[in-house]
Amino acid sequence: MNASTSRRALLARAGLAAGIAGAGAVGLKAVTEPSAASSRPELPRVVHGRDWRMVYAGVAPGTAPPRGTPGLPKGTLVDGDGLRLGALESSLLPSTGGITHLHRLDLGDGGLIAVGPGNLDDAQFVIVGGTGRYLGASGTYHAVQRPRGRGGDGTATFTFDIQTPEA
Repeated sequence: MNASTSRRALLARAGLAAGIAGAGAVGLKAVTEPSAASSRPELPRVVHGRDWRMVYAGVAPGTAPPRGTPGLPKGTLVDGDGLRLGALESSLLPSTGGITHLHRLDLGDGGLIAVGPGNLDDAQFVIVGGTGRYLGASGTYHAVQRPRGRGGDGTATFTFDIQTPEA
């Protein structure tokens, strides 16, 4: 690996390559389009977060984290009517250029993995993979996160632009 190639760039390229390969083999469809063949509702273009908070790896709940410990967003994902879609958890990726978050969106019948910056108020994430219903997913989402304890109201908003391979 070239020293000037970041992990983030490699993950983004891998996700893009997987998306291009999947598109060439089977075609792509927008995840937000209704599907007559599926009885499961599609992922809405806009997903909301509830009970949005920061957790700290290795720090017991109710204990103050040591100064400088990076926080990780976590919460419940809901649709526009407030119905539960799943949950989001995050991890830190090693980086020399600031904090990089890895998001894992558990959506019940599958999940998405995405990489983006550590800022919470306005960030673009690249989807690098999926499982279950979202296997082969590619695209992006825009995230605005307002966790409690950081001056926020405990909510989040995610606007998706993703595709999945057609069955």
